[in-house]
Amino acid sequence: MKHLSYLFLLVLLFGSGCGSTKKLQQLLLDGSRTPAAFSETISYEEVGGLIVVEAKLGGATRRFLFDTGAPNLISKELAREIGAVVHTRQRVRDSQGKAEPLEFAYLDSLEIGGVTFYQTGAIIADLSASVELSCYEVEGIIGANLMRLACWQIDYQRKELHFASHRDSLSIPEGAFSIPFQASLQGSPSISMQLGSKRLQALIDSGSNSGFDGSLTTLQELRKELSFPAYSGFGSNQAGLFGLNRDTSYLGLLPDVRLDTISFGPQVVEFQRPSGAKIGNEFFRQFLVTLDWQANELLLNAVTAPPPAGEPTFGLNAIYDEGKLRVGFVWDGSPAAEAGIEPGDRILFMNGLDFINLPVPKYCQYLLARPLKYEWQTLDLFLEKDGGTQKISLQKRDLFSAEGTR
Repeated sequence: MKHLSYLFLLVLLFGSGCGSTKKLQQLLLDGSRTPAAFSETISYEEVGGLIVVEAKLGGATRRFLFDTGAPNLISKELAREIGAVVHTRQRVRDSQGKAEPLEFAYLDSLEIGGVTFYQTGAIIADLSASVELSCYEVEGIIGANLMRLACWQIDYQRKELHFASHRDSLSIPEGAFSIPFQASLQGSPSISMQLGSKRLQALIDSGSNSGFDGSLTTLQELRKELSFPAYSGFGSNQAGLFGLNRDTSYLGLLPDVRLDTISFGPQVVEFQRPSGAKIGNEFFRQFLVTLDWQANELLLNAVTAPPPAGEPTFGLNAIYDEGKLRVGFVWDGSPAAEAGIEPGDRILFMNGLDFINLPVPKYCQYLLARPLKYEWQTLDLFLEKDGGTQKISLQKRDLFSAEGTR
């Protein structure tokens, strides 16, 4: 079940001038690597459900998010440090639909393991604009425009990235699901996903720690042909590069989700704005995932049993608000909603943890541990609510264990 999740998808918005558009298109397509033939393995750190890797840039080892849903990105501070020269400017939209004009530059060389990638394009952005993103303590994103120069394999169990000049150099067990993908201009891969009779392109997004995401338009169309349990909720449920967004979201338990022609059975899908479909690490972590940009093919080798479609939840998340911790989002029909908890309620204590004074590092420690999702089965809350202080105790419950549609 969803708590506060992160989707650092970046979509480039063209149309601000023919010259700048051509420059950006070329910047995203450029890049080379050495050596010509290679096979490398590096370890990565899983932080808050996302992949953080180390790479050398500007003579120092730095931390980057590994994000198939975005192009390369570096912070403004790092751009100044390495003397990055602005090549062009373009509007960029994040996963929450917020758009801002950003600068683009070339990275002279970026070394991952024993491989050096030359002259790949990168966005220059203020990473401090999102408190949530700043918690990851990264200086940028290794994105799809660089990844397309190699074949990559994500081993979620061992927390390793294998990458090679050709996939024959990777260890791919027999029996893999083979799914073709389309690559966008920035290199981000998307696959055909079928929900009921609705077929749409879903982004393969390692910059998301959630599972299946769809749009409200898709939900409306599905409800005309299928009957399935669904819950609504309101508040800030996801974070993007430019911060949080407040909106209504829906959770639906779909009887069958197909990727290309392969059925993966019942799956919980979150439907929200902006439009579009994405699949994140929460789904892919049950597989050994291989992405081959030469053949435009996704290979999935199952390595763990599929998780249950639904899972116990308190039905709320918590967000940072200028030194305070507040309820950010509440699902209708959840234990939190039934207890009268609402978005905006201030959280003073959770399971004995004091959040009255909340510097950003303390919030980050809580955020990345994700105890609401993984650790706690019961929750004792002290809330500042309706002019007073209330104590509320919650027990996790699977919303989809009960019959009926809401």
